[in-house]
Amino acid sequence: MSSTSTDSSPSSSSSIAGFLRNPRRQGILQEPSSPTVEVMKDYVISAVVEVDRGTTTSTWMEDVVMPIISTSLLITANTVGAGTMILPDVAAGPGFAAMVAAFVGVWVMNLISSLLISDIAIQQYESSGCQSSAVPSSFKEFADETMGSTAGNIMSAISLFTNMCVLAFAIMTSGEVVHGVLDSMDLSGTSSASSVAGLLASSNSSAIAATFAAIIALLSMTLPSGMLSNVSSACATVLFASFAAVVLPGMYHIGDPMPALANMNIAGTAGVDNANDLLSSLKAVLPIIITISTYQNITPTVTKLLNFDRFQVLAATVIGSGIPVCMYVMWMYVNMASGSVDMNMNAASSMINAFMASSLVGSSIACTISIAEEFESLLLMLSDNDDSDTNVSSDTQALPSNQILSVPSVLMSVIPCLVAGLLFAEEGGFNAALDVAGKYGSTVLYGLFPVALGLAHQQQQKGDQSSSNVKKSESLVPGGVAPMAMLGAATMFYMGSSFVADMNLESLFVNAGAGIVS
Repeated sequence: MSSTSTDSSPSSSSSIAGFLRNPRRQGILQEPSSPTVEVMKDYVISAVVEVDRGTTTSTWMEDVVMPIISTSLLITANTVGAGTMILPDVAAGPGFAAMVAAFVGVWVMNLISSLLISDIAIQQYESSGCQSSAVPSSFKEFADETMGSTAGNIMSAISLFTNMCVLAFAIMTSGEVVHGVLDSMDLSGTSSASSVAGLLASSNSSAIAATFAAIIALLSMTLPSGMLSNVSSACATVLFASFAAVVLPGMYHIGDPMPALANMNIAGTAGVDNANDLLSSLKAVLPIIITISTYQNITPTVTKLLNFDRFQVLAATVIGSGIPVCMYVMWMYVNMASGSVDMNMNAASSMINAFMASSLVGSSIACTISIAEEFESLLLMLSDNDDSDTNVSSDTQALPSNQILSVPSVLMSVIPCLVAGLLFAEEGGFNAALDVAGKYGSTVLYGLFPVALGLAHQQQQKGDQSSSNVKKSESLVPGGVAPMAMLGAATMFYMGSSFVADMNLESLFVNAGAGIVS
């Protein structure tokens, strides 16, 4: 059945152009009898082609480019945090060159981890007949599908613990940042228009943190996922602007980078001649590098927002995770090459406050989404019948970008984090929890789990292909088992060295080695 639509799709425009170019073949128009008619016909053909090109470009920008940009900024806003400010100090030991190499290495490992998770989600989406509601959106559901419910519950517990520690820290840090900014401002005699600022200034950091948590919860349970991604993109824009305002003047004063690199202490205080000191200094800063480079908690959300499109997921992940690495390297370079950023103190302080505030909002939204997805999976598991699903997850038949997180899952995500922060943050009780979450929780969740997930999924695919004529899907992670082996080995080495250091077992191993040698 031939279509009579007159829309501006490429096929429609092409048929119109073909009609105009071949009037005799259509049996309707006659051969033009004058040069004027011929010129007018060529003009109409050119106009149709230009409309076709413009429509195609506009559609491509709207359907491909803008989603990639939005989700890339979501990843960046979730990754970059206040830890950026301490990088120049911690980089003094290993030096600029070793820090850059460490960041690139961690970026590669995180990229493999994230793409493994996305690849499995995309393959499950394709095998389910392109039903987004049938694709796992939490780490529990991923583990349930491939490794069983027991593994799913374990992964869910690790994911909740890790992300809730991060969210609680962000909530309490927001109170301290806002309270510190308001304390530095002269709000005496404030007008009614700024009464809110005056009220916050008279409040303590705990009240401000509670207000911040309420705002994050309200945004998360009222805005669809696409709008939340746009909010994070706006935060990332503020992040870039404030970062540029701090860094660009410093880069201008440095001038030619080659003499600056030659004069700065690239090898660090550890020196290139003492390998033991270099490894020790790298081991000390590696947890910080891993912590401020992690973004895989929102990988399932990013994959859903991009409608499980391989190209868009790959592009957004590479760009969104690569931008923070470039920012970290630039910040270290400016500070280590010039000694400090040459800006007016008040201006620099304002830009740093804007940087920290935008990073806190962006990372808090991303963490809330990740935690709420886990809780929605648990709530669905506890539901006794299918009718109750509609009370837990909002509009599962809608496009992923139009889905809204349920109210119970958001409240279960934010309230415990706020309570834990209010109870334990002031006495430093968070330090041990954050340390465990960073060293072990994140490495299991984003290091070992994707490897186990990938291997289990490969076995499932082999079984499906042997029992039917199912064609193997294209993988986002080329190389077969090699990337997974590299990620698994690096994760095990890092966890093992962290455990040895935490348990003070280094001397034991040294003595045992000396005894074997003797």
